Amino acid sequence: MNSYFASVEQQANPFLRGKPVAICSRISRNACIIACSIEAKKLGIKTGFCLSEARELAHSIVALEVDPPKIRNTTKSIFAIFADYTSAIEAYSIDEAFLDLTGHVENYEAARVLALTIKERIKNEVGDWLKCSIGIAPTRWLAKFAGELQKPDGLTVLLPQDLPLVYAGMPVDKAWGIADGWKARLAGLGINTLGQLLKSDPLELKRRFGMPGYLLWSDIAGIDLARAKIDGEAPPKSIGHSYVFHRRTDDPKQISAIMMKLCERVGVRLRQHKFEAKRINVVWGYDAGSGGNSSRSLDPVFESYEIFSAAWRAFHAGWDRQTVTFLAITAHELAPTMGQISIFKDKKRRQNIAAALDAVNGRYGAYTVIRGQMWGTKEYAPDRVGFRQSVTATRADEQISSVEK
Repeated sequence: MNSYFASVEQQANPFLRGKPVAICSRISRNACIIACSIEAKKLGIKTGFCLSEARELAHSIVALEVDPPKIRNTTKSIFAIFADYTSAIEAYSIDEAFLDLTGHVENYEAARVLALTIKERIKNEVGDWLKCSIGIAPTRWLAKFAGELQKPDGLTVLLPQDLPLVYAGMPVDKAWGIADGWKARLAGLGINTLGQLLKSDPLELKRRFGMPGYLLWSDIAGIDLARAKIDGEAPPKSIGHSYVFHRRTDDPKQISAIMMKLCERVGVRLRQHKFEAKRINVVWGYDAGSGGNSSRSLDPVFESYEIFSAAWRAFHAGWDRQTVTFLAITAHELAPTMGQISIFKDKKRRQNIAAALDAVNGRYGAYTVIRGQMWGTKEYAPDRVGFRQSVTATRADEQISSVEK
């Protein structure tokens, strides 16, 4: 999706259409822009700018605070369209996905026609102001690269025989995954364009840079070593959530409430995967720039409050009452649950409560029902939506749920 967060706001409010729009986590003079509209980009405004910088370039820019429920609901509707054509969907982020069409289309022309259908359905069924760029190719990497070639609202079919012409003269850092570090390494070998990289000896790249060098070349050359990662194929090795505080604080009540919110997210995902965790890790940051890290090993848990209890003990043991700016909770040493209800009355009760809460929040939206400890967190820990987010894609007539990473 192109300029997604801003386009969703323009879709919801027609008076914003055609205007430069900046989306921020919160509104202040030095707020960081996390997304901006196509109109703002044309004026030179980019993600990462301070709002004050953006206003120097465009006095008329409209600054809005991100609206997570609006973004999530729009994403659910888009992914429901994808699910009508294939079940092999990798939710790469909140605004991007890979669709494996193997066995669903006969050739690339059929894939192109299907892509046009998807674009049309997004406009008709989700929002006529929303734009998406689609890349079609034989590999995952090439498909993403192709999708970047024509923005906004483009559609590119990229085949291996097209690569020499497309890559000719194109700087290496135009490719997905090649940042300044790789650019400098490749320049040391006299490789400055993707065309030069394509013609390079992959064994020499492997000798110089190890396996990453060969993998880099294979991506460029269209050799499929990383097909779409379909939901449920590879279970996660850990499950975690983090939060940068809206307001820095040393208040134990606020910190524990935010921690409970994070532990609830971790618990929901553990239960979705039918996992238990044997170790909980807590990382936090201080206003001064340092921070702490603490872990607790425990009997296998999957219930949110048990995760919180372990996390709070780990945090409290290392916290020295400095102002906290960042908090992260991660569950490690995951294993499938035994699939049986505990014979112990208290644990059975907690299992039933967790299942009931998940059912209600899954149907009516996250945090419809919350624990009392989380009450009031909207004031100092407003909901956020991350770009890296997994979304369970289902058909429009089925229940859809999403879980942030």
